[in-house]
Amino acid sequence: MVRWRDFLFWIGFSAWKALFDRIFTKPPDSRDEGHSVPGVALPSEELADVDQETQTSIDPERGSLANLLDKIMWKKSMRLKFEKDDRVSYHFYDDSSEKSTFGDRDSCNEIMGAIAASTTLKDFEIYFKSSKVETCYTKGLTEALSSNRSVKKISFRNGAPNREEIGTFLVSTILLNNECLEDVELLHFVMDNEGASLLRTALHHNRTLKRIYLFPSPNSTLDDEGLKMLLEPLSGGDGCNDVLEDFTFYLRGSKWHNGSVHIGNMVRNNTSLRKISIGLEGDYHEARPTTVFSSIGEALCFNTRLSQLHLDLNEFRDHEMDILDNLFTSLVPDAQGQQSNTALKYLGLWSKKRRPLKYESLFSMLRSNSSLIELNCGYSITEAEDAVQLLNSLKGNKCLEILNLGACDGVRGQRVLGTIMDLLLENHHLKEIKLNGTPLEKDGSAQIVKAELEKRAKNVLWKVVEGMATTTPTSGRVFLCGEPYAGKTTLRKTIMEIHSASLQKKGKKRMNSFNIVKGIFKGSEKTYGVKEKDDERTRGIEVHHISCDDIAMTIWDMAGQEEYHAFHDLVVPNLSGGGSCSSFILVCDPQTDHKLKQPKDEADVEKELLYWLRFIASNTRISDLYKPHVTIVFTHFDKWCTDDLFCQRISEKVEGLKHQFEGLLEFEEKVFLINATSKDSIHDDKSKDSVEDVFKAMVNHLKGLLSRVPKTIEACAKLQQVVAKWIQVNPNQLLLSWDAFSKVCSQIKDLDDQDDSNPRIVDMRKRFAALSLHDTGHLMYYEDYNIVVMNPHLLCHDIIGELIATCALEKSNSELIINGCIKKVDLQTMLSKFPTSERHQVSLKDVVQIMLRLKLCFLQSKNVLIIPATLRDYGKLGWPFETKVGVDYKYIGRRLTCEDTARTLLSPGFFPRLQVFLHKKFADAYKIKKNQIEFIHNGMEVIIEYSDSNGFFIDIMIRSSKMEDNILDFLHVHIKDDILKLCANPTLGCPGVKLVEFIIRPSCVQNLISCKARRNQVVSVEKLKQMVLASVNFELQHTWPDEKSLKSGCDEATTLLGEKVSDHLLNQLRLELQKLEDRFKKSDPEKDMNDCGSFLIDVEDSKPLIVTNEVLYHNMKRMEVGIHERFDKLDMKIDEIKSTQGRLLPKICTNLDALVTFTVEFQQHKYPRLPFLTSREKQSLKRSIVTHMVPGMTSFVVQLFCEHRDGFHIVQDQKGCEVSFGTESTRKFLSAVKWGLFTFTVLAKVGAQVGAGMGSTIPNLAKGWLVLANIPGTVGADSLIIPSLQDKPNTSISDWEAKVAQEWLIETLKAKCQGTGDIQKAFQLRKVKYKDSGSVAWICNKHVRECSDHNTIDLLPSEIL
Repeated sequence: MVRWRDFLFWIGFSAWKALFDRIFTKPPDSRDEGHSVPGVALPSEELADVDQETQTSIDPERGSLANLLDKIMWKKSMRLKFEKDDRVSYHFYDDSSEKSTFGDRDSCNEIMGAIAASTTLKDFEIYFKSSKVETCYTKGLTEALSSNRSVKKISFRNGAPNREEIGTFLVSTILLNNECLEDVELLHFVMDNEGASLLRTALHHNRTLKRIYLFPSPNSTLDDEGLKMLLEPLSGGDGCNDVLEDFTFYLRGSKWHNGSVHIGNMVRNNTSLRKISIGLEGDYHEARPTTVFSSIGEALCFNTRLSQLHLDLNEFRDHEMDILDNLFTSLVPDAQGQQSNTALKYLGLWSKKRRPLKYESLFSMLRSNSSLIELNCGYSITEAEDAVQLLNSLKGNKCLEILNLGACDGVRGQRVLGTIMDLLLENHHLKEIKLNGTPLEKDGSAQIVKAELEKRAKNVLWKVVEGMATTTPTSGRVFLCGEPYAGKTTLRKTIMEIHSASLQKKGKKRMNSFNIVKGIFKGSEKTYGVKEKDDERTRGIEVHHISCDDIAMTIWDMAGQEEYHAFHDLVVPNLSGGGSCSSFILVCDPQTDHKLKQPKDEADVEKELLYWLRFIASNTRISDLYKPHVTIVFTHFDKWCTDDLFCQRISEKVEGLKHQFEGLLEFEEKVFLINATSKDSIHDDKSKDSVEDVFKAMVNHLKGLLSRVPKTIEACAKLQQVVAKWIQVNPNQLLLSWDAFSKVCSQIKDLDDQDDSNPRIVDMRKRFAALSLHDTGHLMYYEDYNIVVMNPHLLCHDIIGELIATCALEKSNSELIINGCIKKVDLQTMLSKFPTSERHQVSLKDVVQIMLRLKLCFLQSKNVLIIPATLRDYGKLGWPFETKVGVDYKYIGRRLTCEDTARTLLSPGFFPRLQVFLHKKFADAYKIKKNQIEFIHNGMEVIIEYSDSNGFFIDIMIRSSKMEDNILDFLHVHIKDDILKLCANPTLGCPGVKLVEFIIRPSCVQNLISCKARRNQVVSVEKLKQMVLASVNFELQHTWPDEKSLKSGCDEATTLLGEKVSDHLLNQLRLELQKLEDRFKKSDPEKDMNDCGSFLIDVEDSKPLIVTNEVLYHNMKRMEVGIHERFDKLDMKIDEIKSTQGRLLPKICTNLDALVTFTVEFQQHKYPRLPFLTSREKQSLKRSIVTHMVPGMTSFVVQLFCEHRDGFHIVQDQKGCEVSFGTESTRKFLSAVKWGLFTFTVLAKVGAQVGAGMGSTIPNLAKGWLVLANIPGTVGADSLIIPSLQDKPNTSISDWEAKVAQEWLIETLKAKCQGTGDIQKAFQLRKVKYKDSGSVAWICNKHVRECSDHNTIDLLPSEIL
């Protein structure tokens, strides 16, 4: 009777509860309110154990039980978590913030029933955080998932150390009963023989599972027998599983001897698996992990179904042995060219611990393999030299399409970047190179690679010429560059006269190639003997062809005037796979500045040369093997040859520039001093240089380069000769339609439609040939514009050159073009007045299309063009809208400048193209002036300004009343990314430039301070982030420098960086501290994988709609609540960080062995273990920590930390001992420096700067960390500040470096100190033993006295000899 009364009571209570839930909880609009799902009945014997006083705990803000049951019936993904407080929480992947938690059995019963009945759930995750999960819960869950027919994937994650046996039992039971499940993940559970037996039975029985992922706990005890049982269903034979396609397993903490045999049998005999991932950890006894790879390699000779193999190399520590030596046996062709395994398409080599390994066998395999399509080397390549070897091994590979180098520390530096670009010249099969998380991505270099790959993706024509005959290329381009009146054109004419005379001396008539020169040289209207007018200058670019020693050379004579620079860098070559090569002759008159009409000194000459060298380095393709070659020629030598001192100074400046550009440019060893008007040298003792010497050097360089560049298609080489003959016959014809050009190509057999049955393939080959001749400078062709410019000289000089000169220089045309704006009809009139217009007969449509294609202009309207390069009005800086009183404006400014400002620049021609490029995107309210862009977008006022005289950078300034993060998102996504994309473009950008981001002082943006005045009012984004992280101070104030017109001031660093970046840094530091804390835990409990997201609250901006006061009030209250929540979360994170720091400090101070690998002497505490180097400042007693090698400084002071267990600290007034480092001990010096900096890094991480005395004794420590990147052969500052403590032992100081530093310290202390007295005198440290723990430390006199007073230590004698 009592039971019936209780039963009726609970029925009534549940009904009223459900009614109130329905009333006060608004269900989703599209759901039925009357959903009811029966629960899973529990056995009577388990009901007897239920606590009748258990109460339901419901968080009203997270939704009711009825709402949860309703969602289960239509959601697709769900996570169930057994919490530590004996309750169960439920939430959904698409709304992880809405979590429901229940603790009573009845609610869980209903939930399990809903899960069993759901027809929409696809993905289910179970997470055990509690070690006391009731059996009834797990049984109900097992029954629910066994009967559900919609769930396809189940993940089990364990965070409860005492319930590790749950996983294999649950999984095996579900697999035995569920006939729809396709994917199972079992993470962090103990794997023993019993569990392996259960899984074996389940895998034999189940016929639907496609994927299983096993990542057991390190406490696993699987032995040989257990491993054999686990792999038995997948190793062939009767009753084996023939449906599983993806098998991942990590053997952690296991003890087995013959595991390689079992794994090899599985790979050899399995016929269903398409993907296998293997990770090996733990105690292998006499069985080395390399034997596993050898077994896999042998088994792959027989497996013809496996297509993906992923290997985890984390546990391999043998740096001297190639662990993959026998893995690739089946992937390398034999002597007959036969490859045993051609089924494997994907190979993954993963090593997140970033240990250097040997990969010779991998490189050898890649050179000849004919089957792999994707190679994933994530984290594995730690050395730049290995990255270079890997890339070089792929140059001849003809199958690999995807190369993943994600998070590889070795993918760094100019050499690796250049090797990647060289690889893309020779390997036309690679479609994708992934550089996520590499140093190249962090410094912006990945954008250059991406742009090159995008260009290749558009050009699929290489496929149609594969197999065609190739030949060594025989053509190249020579660019004459320099300031106006330097003598470029005179030098070019003299070279051509010398060449003509040499042909005549040989008794030959002028060759066809030289006749071509005569035909295109300004229409043959001038002869070389006629002196031109003094005021006549080269307009645009003059292009001329000559042939010498079977090399067809194209000389591009570039006008020096600034107005032509917008066109110059469009034609500077980017070495392509078509056999293109080039050389630069930099011509300089060192005596006269023709622009200022005054004499030059050596500083003026250096500045002039520096500009053009930066121009060449910025506008040419980055390469390791084919760097731009520069020949420096000084003209008018007859006028200054007697000034010996000036010659010497000029020579010194040139040598300095050569050294400065080492690695970017190649230089002709000889610097030529000539008179460009004379064929002969100046015959005296001063010099014997002549124009002929310059010509010979030019030819010799091209010969050498052509022998090294990739071979070109033979049909393209033949087409060059055909085009040359066509130009000779048609010297005044500029363009051909594609159909007409196709007929010219048909003269070559391999390009003739009549000789091929597939006209489409032939047409694609012709287009490939046209692009090849475009790259070598013989013609100009763009695929999206179906015409071919047959004579580049006519376009560059007679049309574009005349047009720019007319628009920019002649005032008489002011009525036609007003500040860059010209009507099409007026442009037609202007073209008709050109001297060569009657001969060329070029249509206005063709000229406009070419200029649009080259980003030289844009259409303001249907009949009006804007040509930015002709703009002359700088205009005054001003916001597009008038400033409104009472509006809360935010002022955001970012600068994009070259990373290498000393050697590269954003050339003046880039910004006019950017003005054209951005017009298409922001056409509305878009205005341009010289070096300026103004537009309005979504209420944001934007000004973009280019500085061509104060540093060659671009400033982006925005004013808006929107939230800062919204403004920054727009700036980065819609402006910065577009600028980076254009800059990396091989044709339209500056492909040799890497741009970095700086923050502009907000007051400069607000007041629109002039570009010159705000030049130094910036701070690097990366540097500011590192400063915040290094100081562990999220209230850091950045101080702006004091300028003439600007007073010094401060802004909070996190405000400058923006909320999202600051929040990301906070999360980064929090996670870093958690990882550091995990090192000191003996057990290995798993972290909650969900607790790592951002706490940032998104607050939508109100749109310009008419709203009522009530709505406005509620919106403001909502925004206020969001802001308060955001700061509450921020405070919680900071408190969490401080709490973690407080726990970590004593742990670090008592267990430093967890971070650094010490030698035996240091493990026994024979010597102090925390040294650092300082240098005394001149005329001061203050010492600074040594962060890098200072030229000329060899004497330093060794100092030692007090090792007190409550906290390490610097000993005040410690004398230390002086040490010296010679050139032969640089390696010891660097290791010692890194050891000291490592100690400071760890202490700063745990907030010990003040307590350790670091703040006062060692000023500007954070800046010192950043300087560490300049130490040759060391890791960068980024790896010291944040990633440095993630993985032992490869932290900021490696095991090898620690050993070198420790051996050095022992030698130093033995030489300087002879016992305890010397140590105490020099370092004020005593060796002690703590009575309670027995641990030994070297502590300062102050702590010795304190501990002695409390009788907690015993003094020990020093063992230093």
